Amino acid sequence: LCREHMDCDLGDEMLMQRHGFSENGKIRIEKALYEAVVVPQMDTLFASTCELLLKCLEQGGKVIFLKPVPFMVEGDAENTEILRRVLEHPGCRSLSEEELIGVLESMGMRECRFLDDRGQEQRELLVMTRKTQEGILLFTVNNNREKACEARVFLPWEGEVEEWDPLTGESRKVEEGIPLT
Repeated sequence: LCREHMDCDLGDEMLMQRHGFSENGKIRIEKALYEAVVVPQMDTLFASTCELLLKCLEQGGKVIFLKPVPFMVEGDAENTEILRRVLEHPGCRSLSEEELIGVLESMGMRECRFLDDRGQEQRELLVMTRKTQEGILLFTVNNNREKACEARVFLPWEGEVEEWDPLTGESRKVEEGIPLT
């Protein structure tokens, strides 16, 4: 999702087991509330994660599995009744990566665009967004260690843009149309 410039948080099953619950079809973990859950490709899930996902689905929530879906619970391929109930729930979807991106786009999950010279998402750039009381933080990194990449950046927010150098801590104001270094 970071390569597609869609903000996400990574869920930890142990944290969800201790601090997660379903609230009106959304997953809450402490102060964070999630409208949709995307389960990445994996072989096994905790039983507690399956129970949380099932409660979310029963309350009208959105759960999407990226194919191939898990086939074990707690590492056991025999005792999978709770996983079967999650996967067979009418609100649960199992999608390919391409289908997933389309669904998330239709839900408005892509706020920022980083386009290459062909107008395609520049997938070498990984993006994470955080909204704070002080403003919006947009962390962007080129994940290719061998070559630089260029992108036209489209942001839905108004305000000043600053570029911060993580090595020096220095920042500078960025004007529209000026390349970031």
